[in-house]
Amino acid sequence: MCQSLLVFIHKDVFADAESYLRAMFKSSNQVNLLAQQRVSRARVLLTPFVLRRRKAAVLSLPPKIETSEHCDMTPIQAKLYRETMSRSKKVLEELNDDALEAAAADDEAVTAKGKPKKGKKEEKKSQAGNSTHIIMDLRKAASHPLLFRRLYDDKKIRQIAKECLNTPTWCDSNFDFVVEDLEVMSDAELHHFCVESDYTVRHLLSCLATC
Repeated sequence: MCQSLLVFIHKDVFADAESYLRAMFKSSNQVNLLAQQRVSRARVLLTPFVLRRRKAAVLSLPPKIETSEHCDMTPIQAKLYRETMSRSKKVLEELNDDALEAAAADDEAVTAKGKPKKGKKEEKKSQAGNSTHIIMDLRKAASHPLLFRRLYDDKKIRQIAKECLNTPTWCDSNFDFVVEDLEVMSDAELHHFCVESDYTVRHLLSCLATC
């Protein structure tokens, strides 16, 4: 990797020395005198081309100050927050922090054999996975209500999907697949999506400030 970067950055300097660089940076499982010499030569060679300094060595930075500002949520944000809490109260009471972290890791694991039959262990993982989504919903509610799909109902989603099929980008797409793609978007994402085409621009949110 190092020799490739050097050749890429300074092709005129290192192009003829690529074989030498490859031998110098070749990894070895044995720690011997020859390997140590290669490391020393590599450091000498890289020093003029790598600038590595800490901020404290070049800047006089003032002490870091952190300030927490508390503010109330808007009525719509508070409503979304309460709704999320009401449907998640039972799950959050049953799971601790370790279970939530395990669920987040399990969400990233994808199996090639499809969904297994749910036993007690799988059911507990499923509940933990739901709880991580709940926490994300609470965070979104505290940030902005447009992070949910609330204003674009299913009927409007189907209208947008139908009109997408008139555009060059989506004309060869399957209607049901387009609907599935749109259903997972938030109000903000759908608003920006509708900006991209003259066919869907009429579905733009009229006033984002009141949402």
